[in-house]
Amino acid sequence: MGCYTNTSDIDFLVVVKEPIDIRTKRELIESIIYLNNLPKKGIEMSIILEKYAGKFVYPTPFELHYSDFYKDRYLSDSNYICAGADRDLAAHLIIIKHRGICLYGKEIKEV
Repeated sequence: MGCYTNTSDIDFLVVVKEPIDIRTKRELIESIIYLNNLPKKGIEMSIILEKYAGKFVYPTPFELHYSDFYKDRYLSDSNYICAGADRDLAAHLIIIKHRGICLYGKEIKEV
């Protein structure tokens, strides 16, 4: 949107049809933690079910969330998974609808 700086993070949303298992969630988190050459604030990622992208719920439930805010907790507690509902996802979904880029899968308008 023309406002990215060297202190920004990269936000992305993953939409899945069905809930994902704990093992897959931990593997995703570990993959993100060990990425290199990220912006200063790193990555912020949420996974939501497709049904919440098509039929909006507020606050939006999510299967998994990661940001550098939780990095130390993920590193120190191998059983920790950040899941729940997030009021901020409403804004993310609107921005994605109007300005998002689909990296893989169905087009944004289809989801």
